[in-house]
Amino acid sequence: MNLVTRMLLPLAALAAPVTAFVAPAHAQTLRVPSTGTPAIEVATPADWKGEIDQDGNLTLMANDASGAILLTVIKPDAGEPLPANDLLAATFFAELGAKQSGGMKKATFAGAPAESYKAVMDMDGFIMDVELVIRRLDGGSAAMAVLMAPASITQQQRATNAAHFAKAKIVTR
Repeated sequence: MNLVTRMLLPLAALAAPVTAFVAPAHAQTLRVPSTGTPAIEVATPADWKGEIDQDGNLTLMANDASGAILLTVIKPDAGEPLPANDLLAATFFAELGAKQSGGMKKATFAGAPAESYKAVMDMDGFIMDVELVIRRLDGGSAAMAVLMAPASITQQQRATNAAHFAKAKIVTR
């Protein structure tokens, strides 16, 4: 299995059943990975659920199912460089079964420049908008976020989801 597929399969597997996500609702700060750096840290909003799965991905989901945010840090093995962001995005969307819409757009992830790629996923007639945001970090690693929302949500719900994503922090020491 190639590097891209090996790194993205756990994230794609987690993203697919996001509409069925269930976890206890209580405000807490979550971090992935739980030790070491770099890491992503985010406070779970009061009206969202959060968990860290067995693959080390952090998932936040709105209690009203208006959105989900999946966060992870990808660290390639020594001597194995991280592929280009467009290849990461294409592979992720292919594994997820989502149709990429448009190319890369400049974005922000934890207050720093990042790249954003969008797609649409049809889950048996239930249409989800999917955005993959990639921020390159020192040491050849990358912070990745997947923002998923039903295509039918309101602009206010989209703004709320974006505001929660904007609170993510990158921990480097």
